[in-house]
Amino acid sequence: MMKEGLELEAALSCLSWLEKRTADLYGALASRVRDRPISALLRILQRQSLSHKDIIAFIMGVLGMSEAVTGRSVCTSVVGPTAEATEELIEALSKESEPLPPEELRTVFEELEFIESAYGEETYVKITAPLIKAVIDATKEEWKREAVGYLLEEIIREEKFHERLVAEILRRAAEETQ
Repeated sequence: MMKEGLELEAALSCLSWLEKRTADLYGALASRVRDRPISALLRILQRQSLSHKDIIAFIMGVLGMSEAVTGRSVCTSVVGPTAEATEELIEALSKESEPLPPEELRTVFEELEFIESAYGEETYVKITAPLIKAVIDATKEEWKREAVGYLLEEIIREEKFHERLVAEILRRAAEETQ
């Protein structure tokens, strides 16, 4: 169980950082995919991840927290090795600009599926209860509490969508490599 205060601020800051880096990952991958519809879907996921980062920044503001600059090492200690896996995948994709061959693309989508499932919906659900309690404790304004709840529900819904979409893209990539 997460302690309140600094640990919650660190968790939120890392979620913000991870959403930004996930958006970077989707963008890097979209640039390396030859299939235009898949590239377009990855750009949609990129924009949604950036939106999640903005939502987390809003929630942190409601709680009186600053969106501190958080890095790879801090987030690895807060959310686990998924942060490291995300960074490694971004670095690998950024080394070249040529479209990925089908077999390599399939491997990348398998890694992406792991990343989405590891800190997608599950991570948000884990922090929702302490986060809502912190919001209730921090503000007496009903609209802020409701807004935070709605925003978290939306992120969780979209994270489920991300997982399903990545799984579908992986299925398609697997079919193309057979």
